[in-house]
Amino acid sequence: MGNQQSGPASGDAAADGDKKKSLYKRMHDSKKSKPLSDEDILKYTGKSRDELKTWADGRPGVGKNQLSGKASMGETSGLAGMAIAEGYGGWGPSAESNDANRGMKFPPTAEQQKSLCLDLDYATIKKKSAIIRGYAPCLKEISRSAKSCTTCNIMYQATQHCYPEVFIAASYYRVFISFFGGDETQFSKEILGLSVSPKEFPETEEDPLRKIQDGWKSRVLHIYSVPGTIPSSNPSALAEQVKSWMSKCEKGHKECRTATQGILPRRVVQIIPGSKPGSCRVRLCEPTPSRKAPYVCLSHCWGKKQIIVTKKGNIDQHMKEIPWGKLSTTFQEAIDFSCRIGVEFIWIDSLCIVQDSTTDWEKEAVKMASYYSNADLTVAASAAKDGSIGLFPKGSKTDEAVELRGKDKQGRPYHLVTRTAIDHPFDVEDDEFDHFPLTKRGWVFQEHILSRRFLHFGVRELVWECHSSTHCQCSMIPAAPRSDHSTNQVLSVAKYGLETKDVRKRRQLWYENVESMMNLDFTYATDRLAATAGVATLLAKGYKGRYLAGLWEDSLIADLCWAIMENGKRPDELKKVPSWSWGSVSGGLATLWCQSDISDPNVMMAARVIKIDCQPDPPSLIGALTRGILTLEGKMVTAVMKSEDTKGGVKQSLSIGNGAKQEIFREGWFFNADSQDFWKHSAKGAIVHLLEMTRKVAQGQKLLAIFLVLQPHKDRKGSFQRIGLLRAQLKMTTKETISRDAARRAVKLISYKYGVGQEELWAIFEAANLDATLVLRDTFKSLSSIAARSIDTLSRSLYTSKARFIFELLQNADDNTYAHALEIDNAPNVSFALHHDKMIIECNEDGFTKKNLEAMCDVGQSSKSGAYGYIGEKGIGFKSVFMVAHKVTIQSNNFSFSFTHNPGETGLGMIAPVWEESVEVLDSRTRITLDLHQYNSDPLEKKRQFSIIKGQLEDLKGTSLLFLRKLRQISITIHKTDGSIDSQAKYSIRRGEIAEIVKTSLDGSMVTNKYYICKHMAEGLPPHENRTSSDLEGEDRAGKTAEVVLAFPLDESLVPVVKNQFAFAFLPMRPMGFKVSNTFITIIPI
Repeated sequence: MGNQQSGPASGDAAADGDKKKSLYKRMHDSKKSKPLSDEDILKYTGKSRDELKTWADGRPGVGKNQLSGKASMGETSGLAGMAIAEGYGGWGPSAESNDANRGMKFPPTAEQQKSLCLDLDYATIKKKSAIIRGYAPCLKEISRSAKSCTTCNIMYQATQHCYPEVFIAASYYRVFISFFGGDETQFSKEILGLSVSPKEFPETEEDPLRKIQDGWKSRVLHIYSVPGTIPSSNPSALAEQVKSWMSKCEKGHKECRTATQGILPRRVVQIIPGSKPGSCRVRLCEPTPSRKAPYVCLSHCWGKKQIIVTKKGNIDQHMKEIPWGKLSTTFQEAIDFSCRIGVEFIWIDSLCIVQDSTTDWEKEAVKMASYYSNADLTVAASAAKDGSIGLFPKGSKTDEAVELRGKDKQGRPYHLVTRTAIDHPFDVEDDEFDHFPLTKRGWVFQEHILSRRFLHFGVRELVWECHSSTHCQCSMIPAAPRSDHSTNQVLSVAKYGLETKDVRKRRQLWYENVESMMNLDFTYATDRLAATAGVATLLAKGYKGRYLAGLWEDSLIADLCWAIMENGKRPDELKKVPSWSWGSVSGGLATLWCQSDISDPNVMMAARVIKIDCQPDPPSLIGALTRGILTLEGKMVTAVMKSEDTKGGVKQSLSIGNGAKQEIFREGWFFNADSQDFWKHSAKGAIVHLLEMTRKVAQGQKLLAIFLVLQPHKDRKGSFQRIGLLRAQLKMTTKETISRDAARRAVKLISYKYGVGQEELWAIFEAANLDATLVLRDTFKSLSSIAARSIDTLSRSLYTSKARFIFELLQNADDNTYAHALEIDNAPNVSFALHHDKMIIECNEDGFTKKNLEAMCDVGQSSKSGAYGYIGEKGIGFKSVFMVAHKVTIQSNNFSFSFTHNPGETGLGMIAPVWEESVEVLDSRTRITLDLHQYNSDPLEKKRQFSIIKGQLEDLKGTSLLFLRKLRQISITIHKTDGSIDSQAKYSIRRGEIAEIVKTSLDGSMVTNKYYICKHMAEGLPPHENRTSSDLEGEDRAGKTAEVVLAFPLDESLVPVVKNQFAFAFLPMRPMGFKVSNTFITIIPI
């Protein structure tokens, strides 16, 4: 539809227009449009060609850039703007209707006229525009009403000037009437907007819109009551406007200034003014190094027509003078415009780089970032497809703004302006990019985002973009920048700090820019890598490793996970680029969706780089490689990919090993081939190798895995070449749920196993068979005796162990699953509340399962089975709470049970649960209540115990969160004897390479500490003799790897703070590949 600033109608009316595309596509081919015959005109309008011309010419006061007439609206009538609404089925006739049944007699009555135009009453139109179907009278009825209604006449004149072609089939168009502007745009007044949109009618071969070019498209025009605002195309006036924008930017925009502002490029074109505008002389010059002077850069399309270039053979001549007559129209006008704004130098790529010198071109390509960022202004010939068009393309007569003058019924004069909606380069629809061919050019992307100021010369106006603001001559752009608009203000690379120390942000910035650039057009496929040199030059300041053919050594495993979304090809000219680089293919590139580790801490690298055998061609940031071989290590499986023609269409499948066939793009399997040619050779099945690159593991389950798809290299034995990327999306196992009755039954069955509450069972057995029951009793006693000895050993060890039970509880909380909390966007958290006689621990985990219960009620069993990511052993370490408590009550999901144990007892109570019927039932949350040892006979011991527990809680540092995988918050509350709060602290973490720990105290005060995080996976470690393996990770993961995390404190300026730090290790310790000079297991008696 045209301009998106046309208010809501641009969405709703455009939606109607989209419906027409499918309806009229077969008939509305603009290339096949033919002039309407006399018969067609008579058939569709009811008038002959001459009658139609006479009727149209008879409109009052038609003249050049001015239409006159009468209207019931003056300059003080509050004429506002538009918010184009959706379709309306009111006055518009159907294609089959005639004058007799159209619902309006001709000439229309005064009341009917008012119903059509609503007298352009602001409040009424706003109200009608807000309804679901909006307000849209028929264009033909407006045309008829215009003869006697002055407000309808204004709409008629405006439409007749802007879109005269629609009147040939006026019965088939509706006019959406609405307002926009004011606070919504930079235009201070509100504007009346008309959207002329095709109606729905049955598809027939006699469709009149077939004869109108783009007949199915909506057409938007604006009417506003501010005279003298027609954008000027006079070069001198444009130069004054630009100088005004530049002056305001230089004085008021700090972000648009640079420390190296004005350093001239290696070569520039010098402009020597003539005696009058347009009579300049130019020559190529090489200024002295570091010379400063204002200069302009030109961004333009080379096009298919040959333009003047500098070569080895003519550079000496160009240094003397470049013949004016040999310059393209775009070059001449850009040079003249630079002269008009008072700038002596201009940088034009084809003239300032020796085009037949590879060495010169490569040296200059990596400097483009500084050339564009240091320039005072980049002038963009956005509307010119080649150099013959110039900066000022000739527009259509109907696109010229015209004035509407007249008097209303009360004799008051009005003065209005109307024009077709103006498109802007950053908000056009996909099918309207032909208005701005420059924006489709691959090289212009970096020119755009690297420039401090970017000036579009559009078809009808200038558009100014800088790091801080966006303006245009028509002022119809949003008052505040929209995040989906590709303006310099939104996209600017330099603005967002390319030297950021946050690796994840820097990677995201790189991927965003590469994606945007690679989805544009390149004349030469070999330019795809070179076009990123400017951005790469700036980003290289934040990377330690090398730049390797579009990938960074620092994040190589993640960078290798790119995908081609459509039209993938491996052209011959890219054969020298290694297949692992996105520079080796053409087609729509996607990188960000493969890089989920940037924002998701549960995603980890599954492969690692063993060796990089790459030799970059100088300059390295061009991305070319003389040699490019990577050696990776990871899990790899063999699979068969197959493409088959079936009755339901082409089906592509994957079979891994001897497993079942998986249909690609279904059931969670997604494959993106680097080249579509791959499938041509896969009818019989292609053998491939899948190398796992990244995986997401959450809640103890693998949810996502990304694989490189490889095949043996044709020319290099023992090597592979990449053919695509495979993503496996796995479903999370649903959380185990259990009813209240089932939970009670599970608890009682375990109690019976340890002899608790068995008497009622023995009574039932004895009544059935006394002899058998006696045998069972003896057997059970023997087994219980064996178990009791193990339990007794555990019981006694509790009171000789120096372990800190608070950390046991903390590690168990971190090992829990938090799917429910994450689904509702709650941070996984645990809280500790200490009272004089009890301590309450609460956690928003998913809750207990039967398997968890069984593990807690056994000696030596854990429900975690060594699965990767766990740091504790649930079931064993938990029993350490009996060091301070004689009763532990657990409420979780529908479970409610307790354990009891006192010093000197056998310990059976620690594993034999007792159902607690009267305790509150919680939903998807776990509460553990510890009834502390009372020591009634020894008040000092009771006080000592409370002091020790309080000390352990106070020693629980917020920095613990830096080394925990799942928990995001820890809350600690200590109560006085009377129940009031003595102290309270809540720690929360903001994760990232620069992590932040925020401490919130009882009074609401907050303290933030920053840490630089380093992580390393130590591999190849000897297995833990007591560690079991899980099905998820396989035996090779059981204890053979351990993640080492280091956190370095930083001050507010991100400068390291050197001081003694705590060392954290959660029991049981995993094998470490080095020694740390610190006591990992704290030795504090309790």
